[in-house]
This record gives sequence, structure tokens and C-alpha cells, in this order.
Amino acid sequence: MNEKNVGIFWGIVLIVLGAVYLVTGAGWITIEDPKLGLAIFAPLAALFFTSYYLSGPQRWGWLFPACIFTALSVMMLMLIVGGEDPGPVIAVPLMLGIAAPFFIAYIQDRTRWWALIPGYIMLVLAVLMAFVDQMPGEWFATVFMLAVAVPFLVVFLLDRSRKWALIPFAAIAITGLIPLLSTQFEGQNLAGLINLMIGVPFLIVYFWSPRNWWALIPAGFFISVAVGVVISGGKFAGNFAVNEIESMGRLVAAVMFTGWALTFFLLWLRRKSVPTAWAIYPAAALIFFAVVTVIGGSQAVNNTWPVILIAAGGLMVYNNW
Repeated sequence: MNEKNVGIFWGIVLIVLGAVYLVTGAGWITIEDPKLGLAIFAPLAALFFTSYYLSGPQRWGWLFPACIFTALSVMMLMLIVGGEDPGPVIAVPLMLGIAAPFFIAYIQDRTRWWALIPGYIMLVLAVLMAFVDQMPGEWFATVFMLAVAVPFLVVFLLDRSRKWALIPFAAIAITGLIPLLSTQFEGQNLAGLINLMIGVPFLIVYFWSPRNWWALIPAGFFISVAVGVVISGGKFAGNFAVNEIESMGRLVAAVMFTGWALTFFLLWLRRKSVPTAWAIYPAAALIFFAVVTVIGGSQAVNNTWPVILIAAGGLMVYNNW
């Protein structure tokens, strides 16, 4: 019986929408009129809420269109009462309308803890939209991204076995800092800082538990890049003067190769406790490239790759003969 009633209601919805299209198509009322918007959105919101009621509380998906159309109705009222465009604050009801179903879903069933994350994000966005005119754009982006990162940290703190939550937390938090940092740093310094911020969380994960030996690889990669990028923005005397692009390129590449080689060498030193005996091979290859880069530059490195491939192929043939 409930399903039939829902069908009846949605038949009415289609009739109403058809009538609206006829009226607007005839040019009797313009769609820009907020009063027309209110006349359309409010009944639709009521119909969706009715569908939710008739379908049962477990069909909480009906709340999305119900709350969204309610929010749109409130937005139309704001335009009618205010008489003019209120600016970004008009989007606040819509953000709250999207957030509400998630919170209701969690209240109905506490096992739906995941619903708190999108609900919280939309709530934060609603608050920020209310004050967007009072803050610079860089601060808006940074505050929003940091606020989005917080729930993932909370997920981890509530259950330490959910270490996966640290990855989106770190990634989103670092991304959020970039707009703010761009106002304080420029060029190589900013790029170096970003790489350092990406690498440090992996380093923390590595020291967090001996089992996380893999985290040293991305940590070493990004930190080495950060050092190389910062060096490329400095001034050096002698053969590596900053105005000698080729020499500076050699130095930066050599620093990166050395950092990557050191990363794998450190893993190799732990070969008795973790399966990293293989790490000596990339460590040796990378330190070799560092030396070749300093001596012969990028062209020497390009010429070395075929030799290494041939040698590796020969070694494989020899081992499998």
C-alpha cells in the first residue's frame, strides 16, 4: 500500500512539473522569479518528505531531495524578503540541506558513522560560506581543506587499527596548506616545502612501526626532491654557480640520486628484520647515477641506461642458464 501511495505522489509531481513547463514555456512567468521558484520548490519538498514518511525511515535516501528542495525554498524566501542578491550567504541553506540527511541517517543507525564525514564537511562549508566575504580566498581554501581533513584523523584516533585514515588526513591537510603557503613562499621554496610536507608524514609512518618499512621509500623520494629543489634556488660558487644551468642541474640531480640511494641503503641495513635485502641493488644503481651525473651530466645518464639494461639482461640469462 505504501508503494502505491508513493507512486501516486510521484504522479502528482510529474503533473506539477508538466504544468510548470507549460506556464514558463508560454512566457506567462519567468523562471528567474523567486516567487515562482518558491511555488515550485516548496510543494516538491513536501512531496519528497511525504514519500520518505510513506516509505519508512529506513528509506532515508528520500531525505536528500526533500531537504535540498526545502533549502531551495528557503533560498527563494531570502531573495523575496531581501529584494536583492544576498551574495554567497545564499548558498548556506543549500549546504545545510545536503548535510541534514547524513546526520539523520547516523541518528537512525549509529553504525552509519561514515555519514558523519560528508555531513560534517557540508556543515563546515555552510559556516564558511556565511563568512566568505570576510576572509581572503587563500584562507577560505585552507580552512576548508583542514576542516575536511579532521574527520579522518578522528576516525584513526577512535580506532587505531584504521591507519588508512592517516593517508587522506595527511594528503588533504597538506593540500589545504598550499594556498596559504603560496602567499608566503615563491618558486623553488614553495615547491620544496610542498615536497617536504608530503615526505614527512611517510617518515612518521615509517618510525611509527617497524613493519612500515615501505614508507621510507616515498619519504626518501619526496624529501630528496625537496632538498634538490631548494638547492636549485640557492646560490653557489665555483663550478656550480647558479647562472650555469647545466652545472646546477648536475648538482640537483646528483643530490636527488644520492638521497634516493641513501633511502634504499637504509632499507638494506634492516634486511635482517624486514625483507629488504634486494634494496642494495637500487641503492648501488642510484649512487652510480649520482656519480655519472656529476661527471658527465644528463647526457651521460641517458647513455648509461642502455648499458645497465644490457647488463641486467645478461645477469638474468646467466642466473637462469
